[in-house]
Amino acid sequence: MYQKLTFLFCIFISGCVSMLDTKTIIQNMYNIPTSGVSKFDGTKHVRMRNMFCSDTIILEMYQDTHKASKGMILVKAGVSSINNISGDRSLLFKVDGDIKYFSPTSELTEYSNVYFGSGISKNYSFKKYLIPEVYIRKMGAAKELMSKMYLLNNTYVEGDCSVTDFYSYNKNKPNSTLKVSQKDIDMSNLSVAQTGIKNFITLIDNEVW
Repeated sequence: MYQKLTFLFCIFISGCVSMLDTKTIIQNMYNIPTSGVSKFDGTKHVRMRNMFCSDTIILEMYQDTHKASKGMILVKAGVSSINNISGDRSLLFKVDGDIKYFSPTSELTEYSNVYFGSGISKNYSFKKYLIPEVYIRKMGAAKELMSKMYLLNNTYVEGDCSVTDFYSYNKNKPNSTLKVSQKDIDMSNLSVAQTGIKNFITLIDNEVW
């Protein structure tokens, strides 16, 4: 959260960018929703991409007509670098202190770029996981949401996926002269993975499968 707020202040001081302009910039970079219908067989889908946990773990969530009937979500989870991701139980989430492990659908680590627009992209290594929809809903409603991924080189990365509030930020913030307001916190929360999860849940709830 602190890094995201620093990023926001950099935007503000780099050319008289308004709060509304900053909101648009963030919404075009993070937690981007898409949906569509297959012309081939009428299958519907919704997707949320560019979901970040502390700029280290990147999530993408996808559901279509077939997966919705089974109550499952396809989650692409990876790290913001070129790395080989471990196999069994390599993805972990901590929801309000409760930790669950998930195993990928394949042993193959895939590589791609996360695109932010304006020619800006980030390297991305990921695997795919099938996660019950009911658990995704718990993630969206959590007061604390964290993620962790194990890599093949006996290391791991972890990230905070949670939205925050003004009280929590001021209680846990690092020593800094950076002054923030509730509006700053709200703006930063637009780029947090849990916001994307909440929006994704709204998308699938509004879809008539």
